[in-house]
Amino acid sequence: MLGVVDAQAFLFVVDSEVNAGASWHGSLPYFIFMAFIAVIAIFSFRYLPETKGKSLEEIESIWR
Repeated sequence: MLGVVDAQAFLFVVDSEVNAGASWHGSLPYFIFMAFIAVIAIFSFRYLPETKGKSLEEIESIWR
């Protein structure tokens, strides 16, 4: 879900008038994109379990 929000926000900001300002030099969308990616990475590392080396049954038991 966050990926969809990120993609839509990125496209909106690229086309917006805010990005046309001289102070950002066209880099505002990329800073927003990096912020979203950082939030998604923190969420993934904090809340999603590691599945490396586990069988499908073990992974299934994690989610129950």
